[in-house]
Amino acid sequence: MDIEPPIGGHSAGRPSLTERHKAATRLEIAEAAFTLFATQGVKDTTVAQIAEMAGVGTRTFHRHFTSKEEALAPMLGKVLDEFVTAFNARPLDEPLQQSLHAAKDQSTNTTRYRPDRLRHQYLLVISHPTLRPVWLEAHRHAEDQLGSAIAARTGQPAAAANVRITAGAVILALRITAELWAESPGARANTTTIFDECLESMAAGSGL
Repeated sequence: MDIEPPIGGHSAGRPSLTERHKAATRLEIAEAAFTLFATQGVKDTTVAQIAEMAGVGTRTFHRHFTSKEEALAPMLGKVLDEFVTAFNARPLDEPLQQSLHAAKDQSTNTTRYRPDRLRHQYLLVISHPTLRPVWLEAHRHAEDQLGSAIAARTGQPAAAANVRITAGAVILALRITAELWAESPGARANTTTIFDECLESMAAGSGL
């Protein structure tokens, strides 16, 4: 995964007030959906209940989401967004592997969610057949974001094979990290350690 950085810098513009308001609304709906899914089950939760808990109307809900399951997407993508943001903030002359590890550390330490809530969230989506596609789509979206960030950092096209492979491998490592951590809380308490293991395994060709 060695990609040479370009000369120069890269900065992302701050989202507009409208975009920030939209993101906040989507996240509030997502957190309401998670609370209801966790307490009464996905099947028994309705869009109307989610909208009521989030303090919005059903029309507003449907402007943002096509289904109650999709409503979890902003919450599932939040930690991934924080990882990409942290990666973008790393120095351009820093080795890529070091930037990835630092971004993982920072996003883990600054996330708004408590570890027990994150674990419950992960277990819910990876174990429920109608929620798992939303989980996988959140990671696919993050792969695109990270690919764009790596491309901006290296000066290579986002469609370049090595950029796409690197982004895909890193996001896959993040997903496996979350799933292993959620499924074995006693033995694996540190997500950064699991992430490091995943990256090392990928770099070594999995060792199989």
